[in-house]
Amino acid sequence: MYQKRLLFEPDDIDRAVIAELQLDPRQSDNEIARKLGVSPNTVHRRFQLMLDQKAVSLQAIPNVYALGYDVWVVLAMNAYAGKVDPAALALGSLPNIQHVIITTGRFDIFAWAVFRGLDDLLCFVNSELGRIPQIRDIESMISLRLAKSSWQFLTNNVKPLAAVAKRDLDPSDLALIREVEVEPRETITNLAAKLRMSRPSVRKRLESLLQDGSLRIELVANPVMFGFPTRAMMLIKTSPGEVINVANSMASHERVLHVIVCAGQYDIIAHGVFHDAWEMSQYVRNNLGNLRGVVRHETLMILGERKLRFSLVSAVL
Repeated sequence: MYQKRLLFEPDDIDRAVIAELQLDPRQSDNEIARKLGVSPNTVHRRFQLMLDQKAVSLQAIPNVYALGYDVWVVLAMNAYAGKVDPAALALGSLPNIQHVIITTGRFDIFAWAVFRGLDDLLCFVNSELGRIPQIRDIESMISLRLAKSSWQFLTNNVKPLAAVAKRDLDPSDLALIREVEVEPRETITNLAAKLRMSRPSVRKRLESLLQDGSLRIELVANPVMFGFPTRAMMLIKTSPGEVINVANSMASHERVLHVIVCAGQYDIIAHGVFHDAWEMSQYVRNNLGNLRGVVRHETLMILGERKLRFSLVSAVL
């Protein structure tokens, strides 16, 4: 089968560095170098090249629930003919919107939005979305559970999602998260100096945020750069009592990165990445299509992203 040349061609050292950063994104170049048997300069140079070529990025991702956003909604929309791009750009300018993607098929645009409560959601749909004339219709689906959220399609080092403990983040927690967002691998010493806190206090706070799921740090690889240009949204309706089983089965597949259990027209919305249309077709027909409990499913090709945002800390501070 014809293989498209990768825009970024990682060698064994690159893949080893990626694997280590996916296991522990905050470990230092020296620690990685010692494990791999190479120099710290080699680790630093290889990782910086991947960053410069936008093959990967390192992201600190706060949990929206920990920040007080209790309602997470998937918005599936259609725009008027010829107005998809203006509608997507207008959506991306709204602060509650986290992600915006353009798709083919039943819907033109998918957007993820977070709110502090249902009243805020109602106000948003009525006021904010009502001021975007390019949008023709909207389907709102409230997220009930995140069965999987990972960008780790290059290795099998996918960590299970931590259950987020209910806690009140104080101003010091939020300031620490903001600094880690700027530089996820910043040292404890530098963080302590910037925040004017002691090193033990910073270390304890950061470990607590990471352990209870209030914050996670991930190496996010660009699927297109690594030879996975075919991306798809999968919309699934399940039979009663089977939604969790189907969601967990989908979450176990390496090509499926995000699995959302939701309330609305569909029971599950998932995002997958594939080498090509044939591999996607094989997954949809042979894996998804044969899952017990799947009543029907639709696949929408992802054409592009117009917004990808991981943080709401700036809105909290």
